[in-house]
Amino acid sequence: MAGLQNTPLKILELKPESSEVEILTENLQQICTRIDDSGASLVSVIAVMGTYRTGKSFLLDLLARYLKVKAAETAKAEELELARQEALRAGLPAWAPGLG
Repeated sequence: MAGLQNTPLKILELKPESSEVEILTENLQQICTRIDDSGASLVSVIAVMGTYRTGKSFLLDLLARYLKVKAAETAKAEELELARQEALRAGLPAWAPGLG
């Protein structure tokens, strides 16, 4: 399984003869094992289904870009909070780190 760490796994499969969706439990179990091994506390699974050329990839790309921006904003906020705490320990006013 070590070679599969960064590969996508299909967890749903559409059965064309009946238009039903089947859950691939073996792949889902592999994902759960990877999550447990990584120590992650939160995971989101996003699935988009639709007919050909209806914007599924566009929607997922838009969501991925949004999440990257939010992650960068969170990292910046954490960096500023750390600088503020260091400034307070050094005896500077709380607003001082925001000057740089």
